[in-house]
Amino acid sequence: MVTRNGDASNRMAVYLEDLENMTCALFSAELVSQFNTFLLRNNVEPTVMVVQMFKSNFYLEETSIQSIFHSSQILLNLNYPEVKQFRERIQ
Repeated sequence: MVTRNGDASNRMAVYLEDLENMTCALFSAELVSQFNTFLLRNNVEPTVMVVQMFKSNFYLEETSIQSIFHSSQILLNLNYPEVKQFRERIQ
């Protein structure tokens, strides 16, 4: 993201589908780097992102989730049984 002053920022907004088009904001350089590295793999499968230690925010009748700097984690395309079941349902 770029701030109002034109400076680069270590933030990223991710728009999640099938969850009421919820917005997910990543506020950590480490999380942004992890997500960008995953996206650059040219993976053609649907991405399943599990987030831990995020806070919810309700503003102007829209819900979003936001990372909490050092305590938040994102886990992408894990081999959890629930993720496998989800992938089988959408294929």
